[in-house]
Amino acid sequence: MPIRDDLLNAARRANEVLEEFEVRKRIEQGYTRIDPVRIAENAGVPVMFQPLQRLLGAYINEGRPGIMVNVDRGPGLIHMTCAHELGHFFLGHKPHIDFSVEYGDDADSVERQADQFAFSLLVPRWLLKRILSRQGWLTSLSDPVVVYQLSLRLGTSFTSTIWTLYRMKIIGWAVAQELVRISPKKVKAHLTGGEVPDDAGDVWLVNQCDRELILEPHRSDHFVFDLPSNAGSGYVWSLDDVTEKGYVVEPLQNDIRSESVETHFGPNPIFGAKRTNRFVVSPGQEVHENDAERESFVMHQRRPWEKSAPGGGENECMFNAEFEQFGVGLDRKERSRRVAEVKATA
Repeated sequence: MPIRDDLLNAARRANEVLEEFEVRKRIEQGYTRIDPVRIAENAGVPVMFQPLQRLLGAYINEGRPGIMVNVDRGPGLIHMTCAHELGHFFLGHKPHIDFSVEYGDDADSVERQADQFAFSLLVPRWLLKRILSRQGWLTSLSDPVVVYQLSLRLGTSFTSTIWTLYRMKIIGWAVAQELVRISPKKVKAHLTGGEVPDDAGDVWLVNQCDRELILEPHRSDHFVFDLPSNAGSGYVWSLDDVTEKGYVVEPLQNDIRSESVETHFGPNPIFGAKRTNRFVVSPGQEVHENDAERESFVMHQRRPWEKSAPGGGENECMFNAEFEQFGVGLDRKERSRRVAEVKATA
């Protein structure tokens, strides 16, 4: 069978899996990404996280199928690795070990099929269109800030997101080449107005387009809140709810939205279009020690002399964070499920 047919079959199988496990229902609940670990567990394929040095992951099938993923990689690469190994499982491949999960055209057919399955699983066109339309990013995909924020919401790495957009013919070769020249660290520094620590995790730029969504950051991640400014009418933002959760909130002193991440990129047309206030939100020690899976963040804008803030509209911004946590061993939800099974039979 020609490789083109193999790849089409892999994409088709990924779409079947999305339908079989009713992934759209999760997105309708407010999530923005597809969770390959959740799909694996629902398919009866346990996912084991381990430090694997150079190895990214493996699909094993000794008695029962299973997946191993290198826990020492970034979230986007972890998701991609899990989806790639799921491709081996759902496509009926033999056990595999993988030192890469983004194989080129010269790779063997099996690896290219698993890659195609992974991309089709994590970034189906309907999900990409949904995010781009909601955020107003349809015409801004040459902007590294937009592509970086898109990658966070999709749960894929910055580089993978660029090449996925190219593979789907949404951006051209020249734009893809310009984007991959820019490191995520440089984008993070651009968002926060300066340098960010190496262990800072990702930086989520959150505005009212994220209202009532369920974002899936990590405890080490930072936020930049981009909130509409109505200071001329006496309104100020209250972020007391955020500080009470252990976050450190500071107004963005070095707001460089009028500058580009690199000189060959123009000013950001999305986030600088209206006058807004930006706040850098960093996790304090209490946040790192908090093991709660989910929290809601609510910000209100009001005049200081008013007793209560007017609700809704531009005067309120609320989103949910369901924190993703990777640890050595089985996924936490899989461990909980197994404990519940044992208790049920005790």
